[in-house]
Amino acid sequence: MDLVLLNAVPFLLAALLAIPPVRQSIPKDVQTWLISGTMLVLFVAALGYFPYVEEQGVVTRSLAWMEPLGLSFSYYLDGLALLFTLVVTGVGTAIYLYAGYYFEEHEEQSRFNTILLVFTGAMLGLVLSGNLLTMFIMWELTSITSFMLIGFKGSKYAAARDGAFQALIITGGGGIALLAGVVGISVAAASLNGGPVSFELRQVLQTEGLTDHDWYTGLAILVFIGAFTKSAQVPFHFWLPGGMSAPTPASAFLHSATMVKAGIYLLARLYPIMGDSNLWMNTLLGFGMTTFVVGAFFALFQRDLKGLLAYTTISKLGAIVALIGLPDAHGLKAAFVGVVAHALYKAALFLCVGSIDHSTGTRHIDYLGSMARRMPGTALVTTVSALSMAGFIPLMGFLSKETLIEAMLHYAPNTVAAVVLVFVGSVFTGTAAYILIWDVFFRPEQHEVHYHAMPRLATVAPGLLMIGDGGAGLFVGPAVHSLAGNRRPQRI
Repeated sequence: MDLVLLNAVPFLLAALLAIPPVRQSIPKDVQTWLISGTMLVLFVAALGYFPYVEEQGVVTRSLAWMEPLGLSFSYYLDGLALLFTLVVTGVGTAIYLYAGYYFEEHEEQSRFNTILLVFTGAMLGLVLSGNLLTMFIMWELTSITSFMLIGFKGSKYAAARDGAFQALIITGGGGIALLAGVVGISVAAASLNGGPVSFELRQVLQTEGLTDHDWYTGLAILVFIGAFTKSAQVPFHFWLPGGMSAPTPASAFLHSATMVKAGIYLLARLYPIMGDSNLWMNTLLGFGMTTFVVGAFFALFQRDLKGLLAYTTISKLGAIVALIGLPDAHGLKAAFVGVVAHALYKAALFLCVGSIDHSTGTRHIDYLGSMARRMPGTALVTTVSALSMAGFIPLMGFLSKETLIEAMLHYAPNTVAAVVLVFVGSVFTGTAAYILIWDVFFRPEQHEVHYHAMPRLATVAPGLLMIGDGGAGLFVGPAVHSLAGNRRPQRI
């Protein structure tokens, strides 16, 4: 499948659903399977690029657009872009399937799917973009659609409105910093390369000596602000727990598996020209490890299940950011393993929490207990996924934890401090996983809750993610090694 079509399909589906006669003519179940099946096709199509990326390093495609402004629809598919494309389309397959059973009303489901499809197209455009300005446009579009999804029920709940505006202000402010950084990087790259200013990624990534440029410190700070606001790093982390008013499928997709990884993608994308400086290393390690420990610590005190998952998400994002800060790209492979592992187990956990909330009317841990008896399938998926979050063998989370420890042990400037922080954060995360499993499913019931079962097929989507979590470790390691083996792009 052509890269342009791969990116355009979600936008086209969203446009169709936005037309009332078309939307109303598609039955609810047909809409569910149509969109989920389309995501699966896109996943398989993206997977088909693996041998080309492995052999050539980069696959490019370009369409002329506003050339005088330096804008073009150019696509740049390397190992990094392919990894994120597979995460977006793979997890998206399960999310859209689950959404069909989560929403009871056809019109509500259609409105949700329309917005989420626009987000999906924007996220694919962001990671596939071969132009820094178009990447920024897609970056902002993910923030706008996130605002719409967090505030999806804003007409009924003030918390949804407040959370939506808070997320928009934080991520929007980071977007302004990123725009300044992108323009500055392109100008600085042109001065070093001796050519005209270009926003084309393949030209910018050939720049040598950017870390020695007079603007480097300012540009790095702008990039850090953009990445940290998007990926919920301390002190910008608070918007993510505040965004848990979004419908559960949105929380599972945007706020655990995809959008919050955009900042990580940005840091990894710019690593070849901006990494390996003391500023880069110290900033990412400092903020990342702080976020890792702080997020896991605050997760222990959350009594709302989505709040617990939000803070453990913040924690994992911090660990991945810290890995990108390690010198000589030694942490990148571990970071990419963490991206895949977290997307699988955390999306599954969010969907299971959505099922619990839908069936009982509450997400409050103090009101739950003995749910394994009533929801055995959800209990199984939650238990396995939470064990993966805690890093139990043979799950994907174990591979993520082991590669994190190995990278910090061998390459962190202060090995003792790094390993101690990893240990402390891991203990907090394991304790949060225990709370999630025991207090919800196996502890004696604390209060009588009204229970009505969701359709059994609603367990299929998180179950698929659980299976992916269990089996991904067999091939993700070699795949990441192949795709991310050399982060300095080849000249084209």
